[in-house]
Amino acid sequence: MGGPFGAALGFGIGVLGSMAFDYVYDNYKDDVIDVGKNAVNAVSDVVGKVGDAISDFGKSLGSVFG
Repeated sequence: MGGPFGAALGFGIGVLGSMAFDYVYDNYKDDVIDVGKNAVNAVSDVVGKVGDAISDFGKSLGSVFG
């Protein structure tokens, strides 16, 4: 009894998930792409700033020791 019910439920969830994804993709794909690009740019900026901070720390540490 549980097997067929679980299979039907899983199939229904899969179809609904696929339909929801298609709706979002069709109507908002440009917005999603823009958000993704902005997130990548933000992460790149943070990584660059961390790298600069580590480099500056290394330079100041080197000047302390000689």
